[in-house]
Amino acid sequence: MGGSRGGSPTYLAKLRDAYYGKNEIDRAIVVFGSVTDFLSPDIKTSCEYYIENDGYVPENVRHYYNEDYSFFKRVLEPYLHGEITFQQARHKILLSSPLYFAKDGDEYVLHHVQVNHGDEDPVVRLGQSQALQAVMGIGGDSEFHWYKDSGHVPKLTDTDSHSGQTYDQIIDLWLNFI
Repeated sequence: MGGSRGGSPTYLAKLRDAYYGKNEIDRAIVVFGSVTDFLSPDIKTSCEYYIENDGYVPENVRHYYNEDYSFFKRVLEPYLHGEITFQQARHKILLSSPLYFAKDGDEYVLHHVQVNHGDEDPVVRLGQSQALQAVMGIGGDSEFHWYKDSGHVPKLTDTDSHSGQTYDQIIDLWLNFI
């Protein structure tokens, strides 16, 4: 299970497990927003903004930049400082994007994944999860749940005012998937 910044590694761990034929990870749950495509226009816009504004980071994407292991610290800054080439940066970006590995031709590689995303997420746009759903198709052994009027972080109290579901209902949804 991974959420936000941990969602992409969750997808990638599940994909690598399948690729190497280990099948040790039976199911994966990604909660409330995770980037599936680091080559998407919204991420490209954030990168351009970062470069054009001398490293100023907009509030809605600040968490991508602040951690040592963040996407921008691992890829953008080494490229800007001449530590890696454009081709190396692009390769790292591609390898960080689970969208491109979810399907191999007609064969699905990413199985048994539950995706949960708020439709008003200002940090990771819902389009990231919808793009993965478009590649994987509707139905099958994976689940996609969009939460109406919900942002990046669920406010799970007795009743989540954003999704209209109780904390217990959301936890049951996750547990039933496992």
